[in-house]
Amino acid sequence: DHDPIVRVQIGRLREKLKAHYAAEGVHTDLMFVIPLGSYMPLIHKHSIPDAIFQSDSLLTVVPMLHLSDSTQGAAFTSGFTEELTFQLFKIFGTRIMSHTFLDTTAPMSPKIHYRLEGSIRFQDGFIRAALRLIDTPGCIAWSEQFDRCGPLLIAVQEELALEICHALKRHFLKD
Repeated sequence: DHDPIVRVQIGRLREKLKAHYAAEGVHTDLMFVIPLGSYMPLIHKHSIPDAIFQSDSLLTVVPMLHLSDSTQGAAFTSGFTEELTFQLFKIFGTRIMSHTFLDTTAPMSPKIHYRLEGSIRFQDGFIRAALRLIDTPGCIAWSEQFDRCGPLLIAVQEELALEICHALKRHFLKD
């Protein structure tokens, strides 16, 4: 498991899987993922029924709050918001509204059914993402925390975003 050839090939396989599910595999039922630090693939259900969102329903992602003094953490948090928005769009499509058009101090538009907000905290190589899904009346409809250990890399942003997307899919499927 310390063989560099294996690590390189698994890295290449991760990239090929990512490219596949971003293009021709976007509508497949199952998704194979090999998490960082592991060589064991995970299998996730990938499809989501179109009926989850009504035609006028929208979800918007509010920029995540950065709760540390680190400038590297601030860059990670901004990148994470972008990665999360991208991954949500891949799953939910045009039902995702850009946060750049949202006044977070104003009441939610009747067209927006949910607002996803949260924060990222950092401590000694530990990352915690705390997220909340707020519904139109302003109540918390869903809340979870996601933890990671390791360096502040783009791959970690992607891992967190994918895990959050899968948790949100499970939440919407229950409704």
